[in-house]
Amino acid sequence: MGYFAQFQYIKKADQNSHWISFLFLALVALLPFSTALLSAYPGLFITLTIYGINLILIGFALYWHWIYALNADLVENTSKFLIRYAILRCLVAPLGYIIAIFLAFISLKLSLIIFAVVPLLYILPKTRELFWFPLANKGIKNK
Repeated sequence: MGYFAQFQYIKKADQNSHWISFLFLALVALLPFSTALLSAYPGLFITLTIYGINLILIGFALYWHWIYALNADLVENTSKFLIRYAILRCLVAPLGYIIAIFLAFISLKLSLIIFAVVPLLYILPKTRELFWFPLANKGIKNK
């Protein structure tokens, strides 16, 4: 789940959740730099890695924010399905970007394609029903 979407369920905050939010937003603020670096030097493995690490850290900060909110009892009206769905949504992108970085050893172009495809899982219509819901629903009897 995206940062904004998390706040549909996070109804309280504490000092630690604020610091995690600041970390998340600081990492997002670095994204124009890492993107410009990749754009200026698209054929270099190091620029692709810096860009990928930035995206991975953003994803993990989002995941940390959600897990902290759950454990600190800051979240209301959650089901097992929602918790699993949110965790899955937080971790798929960083996993895709990790794969893309390792794939860059074989082909930078293929790696860049993965960097372009992963956001489509979050943007395109109907991806919730086709991709996310079946994965999140797996093994859960009570929604």
